[in-house]
Amino acid sequence: MGESSLTIQQIKELDRVLILAFEQHRQLRHQFQTACHIKFPPIPHILSESLVLTARATLFGPEYQARRGRGRECDVVLTDGSQQDHRVEVKATAANSFQEIKPKDLRADFLV
Repeated sequence: MGESSLTIQQIKELDRVLILAFEQHRQLRHQFQTACHIKFPPIPHILSESLVLTARATLFGPEYQARRGRGRECDVVLTDGSQQDHRVEVKATAANSFQEIKPKDLRADFLV
């Protein structure tokens, strides 16, 4: 299935690392005019998907179980109390670089 989800400790560490990366990016843009051509680092999909998996009970209810999707299936699969699966697509971008909603997103049962 590829990479597994992050633990809570790994989520916190990756969050700290991303904060540092964004701070360094801002510093470079302040120091060098040409640094404006360098894009901000992307939010890794493993982070946003792991957050959804970790917060699944809060987001969807305690009766749901969750796992990462396989391949092109979807980002996260929720299974409800009646063992029915629901597709979840996870979007994670900064406010200044929101991506488009794609057909795969529209076919999902939930968009986070």
